[in-house]
Amino acid sequence: MKAVAAAVNLFPALDAAGARYVHWKSNEHLEPALAAETDLDILFDRSQYRLVRRVLDECGFKPFLTTARTGYPGIEDHFALDPDTGLLVHCHAHFLLSAGARYLKGHRIPWEERFLATAHEDPATGVRIADPNLELLTLLIRAAMKLRTRDRLAPILGRRVFRGGTLREFEWLLERADREKTVSLADELLGPESARVVGQLLDHPPQDSDIRRLSRAARPTVDQWRTRRGGVPALQEVWGRELHAARTALNRRTLRRATPGRRVIPGGGILVAFMGADGSGKSTVVEAVSDRLARKVDVLRLYMGSGDGPVSLLRSPLKPLAKAVRRTRRPGDGGGAGSASIRRDSAPILLGRVLWALSLSREKRQRLEAAWRARNRGMIVVTDRYPQAQIPGFNDGPLLRARADSGGRLLQRAATVEERAYLLAERQAPDLVVRLRVTPEVAIARKPDMTAAEIARRDTAIGSMSWGDETRVVDVDASQPLEDVIRKVLLAIWEEI
Repeated sequence: MKAVAAAVNLFPALDAAGARYVHWKSNEHLEPALAAETDLDILFDRSQYRLVRRVLDECGFKPFLTTARTGYPGIEDHFALDPDTGLLVHCHAHFLLSAGARYLKGHRIPWEERFLATAHEDPATGVRIADPNLELLTLLIRAAMKLRTRDRLAPILGRRVFRGGTLREFEWLLERADREKTVSLADELLGPESARVVGQLLDHPPQDSDIRRLSRAARPTVDQWRTRRGGVPALQEVWGRELHAARTALNRRTLRRATPGRRVIPGGGILVAFMGADGSGKSTVVEAVSDRLARKVDVLRLYMGSGDGPVSLLRSPLKPLAKAVRRTRRPGDGGGAGSASIRRDSAPILLGRVLWALSLSREKRQRLEAAWRARNRGMIVVTDRYPQAQIPGFNDGPLLRARADSGGRLLQRAATVEERAYLLAERQAPDLVVRLRVTPEVAIARKPDMTAAEIARRDTAIGSMSWGDETRVVDVDASQPLEDVIRKVLLAIWEEI
């Protein structure tokens, strides 16, 4: 694995600024963290808070705000986008050592100064890391503090508290720590009974019963670290956070609601619209970019077109009719203002067109409203296509306007109702428009059912659309390798945050 520049460059900058810091836990996988495969957990001197924030900002790290039921006092989330790889580097900035039960962290371990004072430089990475004796003791006491009543069922279900990554970290630290020093630290910081238990724990991989014994032995000290009330209030807090985590996971996978669940942009979210002719790779790029960002922050992905994307319940019964109507088009009829003429439809076909246009307009309006809510709540909203009112009947524009000029009053009324969603899109313009541009040859290779003339016409139309002064437009050559396209798009989005 190769370290990324956005992560590696942070530590020399901290050293140059005179910041006191230590990578205080999970040093067993520090190298993957430097390669942006996992998080950096850095403890800073709380008295240098402003200095640290300045250095993080200068190194390209942007702060994200945790939602009410995911954050903890004294811990901040900062992200930097590595320009060479397009990977997000996640810095957990700790100013307090919060610990305790999962979803609660109702205690503060008052060992910050001890960690900072005993830090040393890791010869492999040059990063200041924790004293292995202190890190090992902290790993054990954190495991003891996480124990909950339900953990008593773990052995029955064939699960152990110390397993997987936690067990690997314990074994890695055990190789580097000095047993006598670790026991001595436990005696000094937790008391003689805890030291006796820790000594026994270091003789073999910890069992659940060992961790419970340490929890009981350290309780007089740990109770003094409590920052939240116990009993029913604590249970309510934990259950509320667990429910929130479950809802957030469900929302990410299926519901796609405009509800923040983890981390948002403090200054307000952004709305990013992707435009491009068929064959430009919009859907592929939108999905890849959204998924990469959504691993860490709150993202809402919306489809704003009328093709093969998600369909509302109101419009889904009309899809077979729409396909049938498309088969009745004359060659060269693009179905919009760009075609040579507007074909006169029979009454049933015209009714179908009106129902389709109105249901599509309602769908777009609902998704625009969801996008606006999510943006105002601090989320990153990514849309595949975007409604526009500049070119009727074409490129996600109104479908009825051109026909309404030669139709009756009811058709004109339907066109007026339909157009409201498209005018709303103009008033709620995106913060960033990413135009994916490809040559007709590349687009045809990807979409053989399209003609070169149709692709060129769509690309020209997209290039001719104007956006407000507050919208930034970025053109990306989508004929490049996909990973290069994703990286350039992510860099454009990151500039908007």
